[in-house]
Amino acid sequence: MVKEDNEKKAVLIKALGEVEQLLRGEYFAGEKPGFVDLCVWPWFERLPAVELFRGVPFTPTDYPKLTEWSEKMRVHPRIRDSIFSTELMLEFFQTRNPDVGL
Repeated sequence: MVKEDNEKKAVLIKALGEVEQLLRGEYFAGEKPGFVDLCVWPWFERLPAVELFRGVPFTPTDYPKLTEWSEKMRVHPRIRDSIFSTELMLEFFQTRNPDVGL
C-alpha cells in the first residue's frame, strides 16, 4: 500500500509540474478567470486537504504560479461564496462520509 501511495503521489506531483508550465499568464486563458479556470478550480480547491491528508506538497516554492493562481481564485467573489473549507474537505477524505457538509 505504501508503494502504491508513493506512486500516486509521484504522478500527482508530476502532473502539478506540468500544469504549472501551462499557466502562462495571470489565469489560464488571459487576464481574468475564464472557462478553463472554472473547470479546473474544483481540483485545486481540494489540494490543501490533499496536502494534509496525503502529504503531497503544494507550496509557492514548488509551484509559484499555481499557488498564486489558486489564491486569486480562492478570493474571487464567485468562488469565495461557494468554496468548501480545507477542514471540511479533510474530514471528508478521512471519513468518506458525504454527510460531513459537502
